[in-house]
Amino acid sequence: MKRIIAAVMALVLCLSLCACGKDHSIGEAVQVDNFAYTIKEVQLVDSVYHGDKSSDDFLTPTGTGENQFSAPGGSTLLWFSAEYTYTGTDTEDSDMAKEFFVPIVKCKGGRFDTNYMVVVKAPDGNWYNLNSDLSWETRENAGLDINSLSFDLEPDSSKTYEVRGFIYIPTDAAENENSKINLYMHTTKFSVR
Repeated sequence: MKRIIAAVMALVLCLSLCACGKDHSIGEAVQVDNFAYTIKEVQLVDSVYHGDKSSDDFLTPTGTGENQFSAPGGSTLLWFSAEYTYTGTDTEDSDMAKEFFVPIVKCKGGRFDTNYMVVVKAPDGNWYNLNSDLSWETRENAGLDINSLSFDLEPDSSKTYEVRGFIYIPTDAAENENSKINLYMHTTKFSVR
């Protein structure tokens, strides 16, 4: 009997590990806990533009903002845009979304989980800092000294929130077309290349 229970437990463990390793495509909707989200677009770029916090092209590679944020020497920005819907049943603070939008990149050269910034378009129509590990001084010098804003996430699955962000990765990994690049959000893996 003990052997049967051990075999069943081993099978359950194997199946759960297989399910966690699924590669998701850019554009594929994912449901995790109280959030449904989609990574809509990913680009490897040298810089992103920003300006007016209410602009539709705030923090984009092709934006028209008067300010530009560039990756430091030896780095490239992996830029992404996403959207999420809160699917919970209770009203929660928007800070709850922070844990879902911490980008991690795995590619040739290693695992990269620092030097990132993620912004969210709030109900007031302006962009705010959702999550960042760049120093305030770095963001201020680049003109990205925007504040965080907490707002209520209501149980309304029709309301979507836009998210944009970037993370530094090594330029040699970005330029190597044969180098596989994966973007992780929360525990979900998205195949970039």
